[in-house]
Amino acid sequence: MTKVNRRAGQNIRELAIKRRLKAIASFVSAGCVFFFPLFLVNEVEKALKPLSSLNPSHPQSSLNLPPTFYAIVVILPLGLVANGVF
Repeated sequence: MTKVNRRAGQNIRELAIKRRLKAIASFVSAGCVFFFPLFLVNEVEKALKPLSSLNPSHPQSSLNLPPTFYAIVVILPLGLVANGVF
């Protein structure tokens, strides 16, 4: 049975909108995954800077993160962008 008040191709248009919204969500999450950890590292370094200036016997320490952290911050967003494109 046909549904009442449905235009031809309505189902396809709804599927296209769902697919487009999934792609947009993938792009937004890629941006968040890329920028949020870098922003967080920057803010932690700013918070630690006054503490290191209070104690001059210790050299200024920076937040040294392993290379795997940076690899994840780069590779995961690339995967999300590729998912959004396809």
